Parts: sequence; C-alpha cells; structure tokens
Amino acid sequence: METGWRSEGERTRRLPLWEGDRTMDLFLPTRIERDRPPVTVVCLAGGGYGFRSWHEGPAIALWLAMHGFAAVDVPYTTARDVPDNQPLGLRPLRDACRAIRVVRDHADQFGLSPRRIAVLGFSAGGHLAGSTALLHAESDAGDDLADTWSGRPDAAALIYPVVSMVPPCHQGSVNNLLGRGASESARTSRSLQTRVTPDAPPLFLLHAQDDPAVPVAGAFELAGAYHKADRPVEAHFLPAGGHGFGLGLEDPRLRSWPDQLRVWLENLPS
Repeated sequence: METGWRSEGERTRRLPLWEGDRTMDLFLPTRIERDRPPVTVVCLAGGGYGFRSWHEGPAIALWLAMHGFAAVDVPYTTARDVPDNQPLGLRPLRDACRAIRVVRDHADQFGLSPRRIAVLGFSAGGHLAGSTALLHAESDAGDDLADTWSGRPDAAALIYPVVSMVPPCHQGSVNNLLGRGASESARTSRSLQTRVTPDAPPLFLLHAQDDPAVPVAGAFELAGAYHKADRPVEAHFLPAGGHGFGLGLEDPRLRSWPDQLRVWLENLPS
C-alpha cells in the first residue's frame, strides 16, 4: 500500500476507543511496506493525570507519522473527565490498553503489524505508558477485546516520566490517580520500579536531572530494576532540560533526543 501524503487529513483515520463517541486519531505515514510494516506508536500525553497536554499528544503523533511511523493519540481519562474529584484508579490504564488492542484489531486494515506496537508517554503519560508495559493484566476486566488481543505493548518509551507513587514523587499525579488518602500499599503497587518482571518489554527512558516537577530518582530506579531483571533498557539522563519540553526541537540541549528515539523504534524486532 503506497499513497502520497498531500494533507494531514488525508493520512488521518478515526478509530473507536470504546462504544459511543470516544474515538482516537490514527496518523499514517506516507509509505507503508507490507514486507516490513512500520512500528505503530500509541501516544500518551502528560498533564499530571489532571489533563492532557496538546504538545505531548497530537503534535507528537504527527511528528512520528512524518518520520515514517504510524501513531495514535489516545484521549485517556483524566481528572477533568471524572466528577466529584474521584480518584481515577484503573480508568487510564484500561483506556491505554484498550487503545493498544484496538490498533491490533485494525492493523491489517491499514497494512500495520499487531506485533510492532510501542507506547510513548510523557510525564504522567509516561507513568501510564509504563503501566501498560508492566501492569497490563489489570486492564482486562470489562474489555471485550481482551480475549482476542493483549493490552501489553511490544516496547515502551517513557519521557521525563512519573515513575514512583511513593516519595519522592509527583504528588499531584498520585492524588489524581489514587486519591489523597491512598494507602502505602496502593502507592507501592502502582510504582513502576516495583513491578518489573523477567518478561517486561524493551524500554527507552529519558529524563533531565534538573527536572523541577518530577524527581529523576524514579527514572534511575526504573532503569536499575530493568538492569536487575536483565531486560533491555536504553536510558538517557540529561544534565539539564527541565520538565515538559516535548520534542525540544528549538533547544540545542534537547533537539537530538527525538532522533535517538527514532533510531530505537526503527531497530525494534519485526
């Protein structure tokens, strides 16, 4: 299947997330080769589980499509979507894993592979991306696609991610996800560094050491847990960069990281 991308709309398709009006946009690359389908990247924007940042969602998906990948921007549930300040619990994880299953269910329709699905998340979206990689089994209940497709991604990329739910951590993400009165056991259970298993998918990790919002210690702990479990991890710790920089293309300290991610994605197993 080969087509020219003459406009953004021409290469964008809308997929159902759940029944009703919850949908997500699939951005397709200009060229798809059937003998080597591109990696499809499920994008999860940051926002402390309180909202979704545009520059870490649709903008990222469009950049990926322009560089030869398929990508979806997932409108996962945040605190803005839940009344009365209720904790989100498993809602975002169910949405993210559902998105992976929907992509797999539609892969053949668009010349994609159900076995080359990566997830990419920023900040709290990084925590959600890591949760799909490590806690995906907790998303199965109530998903009619769970018996057909796994919600586990084939790889995960986490950019300045929230990792830990125990101090030091980003307390706003904890409050929105688990509630202000969450028990220590609940917080530990949702801390990614405690959930790495011998079958954890390959991981790309990037964090700035001067991040003022999300402690970089969690990223170091997650990389260490991957190393201890003998799982593949590519980790980049920048001396400076702060938080929320997205693609960072206008910053000479940051502009190289998207190419590092691109090379990593291109070299994932077929």
